[in-house]
Amino acid sequence: MPANRLLKERKALNRRTIQEVAREIFFEKGYTNSTIEEIAKRAGMGKGSVYYYFSTKDEIFLSLTFPLLDKINESLKGIKKKLENRRYKNCKDIIMAFYNHFMSVYDFDSKGLRILQAIQQEDLFFSMSEETRDKFSVQARIGFQLSREILSKAMEMDLFPSLNPFEVIDSLWGAFMGIVQLEENKSRISGKSHLKNTIKMSFSFLAEGICSIKNPH
Repeated sequence: MPANRLLKERKALNRRTIQEVAREIFFEKGYTNSTIEEIAKRAGMGKGSVYYYFSTKDEIFLSLTFPLLDKINESLKGIKKKLENRRYKNCKDIIMAFYNHFMSVYDFDSKGLRILQAIQQEDLFFSMSEETRDKFSVQARIGFQLSREILSKAMEMDLFPSLNPFEVIDSLWGAFMGIVQLEENKSRISGKSHLKNTIKMSFSFLAEGICSIKNPH
C-alpha cells in the first residue's frame, strides 16, 4: 500500500477515534463538563494530536451533530415529497410517517440523538461559542421548518386537523424522546428492550387522539 494512502487512512482512523470517544464523553458528562484533555486521554493520544484534527471542542461537537441533523432533514424531505405525491391517505398515515422518521433517526445515531436531547434539557446551547450556535441553529431550523411545512400542507389537503403545527411537532418529539429515555433506562437494568414496540404503540394512541379532533365549521 502506498505510503500516502496509508497515512491518509491512519488520519481518518484517528479522526473517527476522537469523534467516537468524544461522543461517549459528551453523553456521559454533558457538553459543558467534557474537555479536550479527557477526550485525548481516553482516545490514547496527546492533547496536541486532538488539536491537529479539531481546533476546538465546538468543532468536534459539530462534526458529530451535523451528520445527524442532515439525516433528520433528508428524512423530513422524504415525508414532504410523499405527501406532495399523495402517498398518505389520512391523518394516521402522517402520524406514523413521523414515527418511522424518528425511528430511522434513532437507528442512524442513537447516541447523537441523546446528545441533542441533552442540549435541550441542560441548556447546553449557550455553552457553545456564538459561531457554533449559529451553525447549529441554521441546520436545526431547517428541520423545524420542514416539519411545519409538512403539517401545514397536510392541513390544506384536509388530511390533518387544523392545529398549531409547532405544538403538534413538540408533542410528537416529546413523546418519542420521553419513551426513548424511559426504555433505555429500563433496558440497562433488565437487559431487555421494548423501545420500538412501546414507541409504535404510543404513536398509534397519539394518532387515535389527534386524528379524532374535528375541525370547526
